[in-house]
Amino acid sequence: MDWHSLYPEEIYLNLRTQREGLSREEAGRRLKEYGPNEFLSVRRKKVTRILFDQFKGVFILILIAAGFVSFLLGDTTDALIIAVVVLINAFFGFIQEYKAERTFQLLQKSLEEYAVVIRGNEEWEIIRKEVVPGDIVVVERGRKISADCRLLSARNLLVNEAILTGEWLPEKKEPGLVDIATSLGDRTNMLYMGTVVEEGSGIGVAVATGKDTEFGGVAESILASADLKTPLEKSLRRFSLYLGLAISGIVAGLFVIGIFRGVSFLQMFLSSVALAVAAVPEGLAISLTIILAIGMRRILQQKGLVRHLFAAETLGSVSVIATDKTGTITEARMQVSHILTGTKELLRDGDRISGLSGDGSESHLLALRLVAAASEAVIENPESELEEWRIRGRPTDRALIEAALEAGIRKDEMLKRGEILDSLPFDENRKYSAAVLRGREGKNVLAVVGAPEVILKASSELHVDGHTASLRSTTSQKLNERYFELVRLGLRVIAVAHKEIKSVRIDQKGFEVLSGLTLVGFIAMRDPVRKEVKDAVEISKEAGVKTVIVTGDHSLTARAVAKDIGLDISEAETLEGKEISAMDEKTLRERVKSVFLFARVSPGDKVRIVDAYQANGETIAMVGDGVNDAPALKRADIGIALGSATDISKDAADLVLLDDSFSVIVSAIREGRIIIENLRKTVVFLLTDGFTEIIIVGLSFLFSLPLPILPAQILWVNLIEDTLPALSLAFEKGESADLSRRPERKIKLLPRPLALFTGFFAVVSSFTAFGIFWWLYATNGSLDYARTMAMALIGADSLFYIFSVKNLHTNIIRGRFFDNLVLIVSVVSGFFLLFAAVYVPFLQELLKTVSLSLRDWVIIIGFGIFNVVLTEVLKFFFLSAKNRERRLS
Repeated sequence: MDWHSLYPEEIYLNLRTQREGLSREEAGRRLKEYGPNEFLSVRRKKVTRILFDQFKGVFILILIAAGFVSFLLGDTTDALIIAVVVLINAFFGFIQEYKAERTFQLLQKSLEEYAVVIRGNEEWEIIRKEVVPGDIVVVERGRKISADCRLLSARNLLVNEAILTGEWLPEKKEPGLVDIATSLGDRTNMLYMGTVVEEGSGIGVAVATGKDTEFGGVAESILASADLKTPLEKSLRRFSLYLGLAISGIVAGLFVIGIFRGVSFLQMFLSSVALAVAAVPEGLAISLTIILAIGMRRILQQKGLVRHLFAAETLGSVSVIATDKTGTITEARMQVSHILTGTKELLRDGDRISGLSGDGSESHLLALRLVAAASEAVIENPESELEEWRIRGRPTDRALIEAALEAGIRKDEMLKRGEILDSLPFDENRKYSAAVLRGREGKNVLAVVGAPEVILKASSELHVDGHTASLRSTTSQKLNERYFELVRLGLRVIAVAHKEIKSVRIDQKGFEVLSGLTLVGFIAMRDPVRKEVKDAVEISKEAGVKTVIVTGDHSLTARAVAKDIGLDISEAETLEGKEISAMDEKTLRERVKSVFLFARVSPGDKVRIVDAYQANGETIAMVGDGVNDAPALKRADIGIALGSATDISKDAADLVLLDDSFSVIVSAIREGRIIIENLRKTVVFLLTDGFTEIIIVGLSFLFSLPLPILPAQILWVNLIEDTLPALSLAFEKGESADLSRRPERKIKLLPRPLALFTGFFAVVSSFTAFGIFWWLYATNGSLDYARTMAMALIGADSLFYIFSVKNLHTNIIRGRFFDNLVLIVSVVSGFFLLFAAVYVPFLQELLKTVSLSLRDWVIIIGFGIFNVVLTEVLKFFFLSAKNRERRLS
């Protein structure tokens, strides 16, 4: 219902209430009818759900199926090994996601909120969730609004609605009718749940509670929306499908060949199942989990909390960052940026305003003394250290007090010395505030601070460092020209003036104030940009990531902020909400390609913007902090919320910036690219061995030879020899995954050049290994010996090959060998375990191996060196740095 356009009497009638409030009995009945004034703001993940999710991956399901088949065929050793792999993977994934969920829950606010209502003509303080429609709600400074309310009365009521509208400056609220077509942000007679009263007080009638409020509606829509698959999850699904089809095709082909060669059906079935089990890269599931978990941990060290494993990778493919302005790019507070007088213009340089010194006669010092006197801001703890002071008041007044403090002017000391005799608070209708300061020789000074158009009209002279000049002078004209320039830049500008008076009191109606004033100057304020944002945006640009601003603010203000962070946005590169509303989806998709600023947009507009970028094939990260940002955060490929954001926004986000630093996004993108790079290295490493084993076994079928390597030996190589080196790749710190190359819009775990590289290497390596097996079997006659050599050749080859894969895009001679201690340890451990498989009696019995001689190890090491040389040749042709960008795209 359009409550803002109804008379109070109509509202009372519709809600069956009255100004004296509901009776306690009626309130209790309505609580049962409408339910508690709350909504499910946090979709908690139960421990059982987190654990269950670890068994949903495609590779995990393939492994479970393979283990089950092995168990049915009586191969309990293979089944047990596979079960251990699945459980280890689930353990690591569960621990990481559980920690992330626990950390996130600690961010949520746990304090119970209260509301003051009138029931039976008496005020009662109740728990917020007990407020019901029809309650008469009392609001005052510092309290959150407990329900959507239609305002009945107000006294200087200012409400901060940033969490809904994105506008951080408080809105003036007053009773009265508002046109039915008025947008939410301009409904001055409405109070909305979750917003905060900054000044004044008021009384309203609750018209909606819980999920029926504006706040609750957004929350419920977020919770009801489905979780989208990340690019990596989609890529893994495609990769698993293709890999499964390839393995099935190869195994089926070898099965048919064996049948035609006269091998019994049962023997070929058992051999084919064993080959299929061995062909699955068992270590990939664990490696994937560990790589993502380590990426999450690294991002957390940079003060970024990634809530889901797969989201860590998606950061690496981000091509567009769409960020809110207020509270994200800026600090959501007022700060004096310019002091403009007839003699000079002082600018803020970092944390301080430059050039504030003087002997006291300068116009800029006079201006700061006057605004300090007229300001209504209060320092709550003046006895504390300066950096610990808490300043309470309107944003403008707080900014003026802070600027005066930089010049050493303290209002609390002025009051102690009796310098401030009287004051006139700011009023929206008058548009100025005033104060009387004790002067000399019976003459006091009237300070007036307010809207420039009002002060200029009442001024006749200009103060110029202790002297005066006509407002028609050249100095005054230049001052006015600069004032208009600051306004065009989107800054908030106030004027400061004074005059001598004999009275010690101000007419509280202000009739005698606005005449004969001497203009002292202008003070400009703005919401300061966060220090790290400009550098972060520049780095993102170099990385091929486009940064766009999506804000509910005016385009003029937003463009000024954009310029401060290095984005010089023209009017043609700006799109406003009303224009978006008039566009169809196709037109919007085309338009967003050339836009860098979206201004005056609604939450619905933000969702459409995200959809448009995604339809263009972009991977978009949405950054925000308010409830109005939450739907777009949920819809984006990566939702990023500030640590200080609303709970709803953090619930919808995949990444939470714990210290609100924009630079964390850049670090997270780099870590995401490292994750992608490490995943590819792992896939190449494990698939090479898998296909090498398939080819070797396949060749034995073709040439009617015994299996060169038994299923248990294959599992030993895949799980014991390969898994540790594969896991060590998770600790790589980035080779080509820097921020100097463009992002990949569509993640492929095995792009064409890598697939060709893997295929060529597997073919040459497997044919060579099979030739050695055949030669040794033919000359020695011992099948166990030949199989032991085949297992050792494949196992040792992996331990050499890992160094070439570690430096996948760099020549091994120029590569970094010792920066990954985990890899070195894994290689040493791999050789130790290989020796154990060959010489330890228990393992000899399990794996059907025999002891090898020094001559045999020379052959094995020679084979490993041969494969390293082969790898480097193939890298030069397929993965050279100069062709990488073209080939991986």
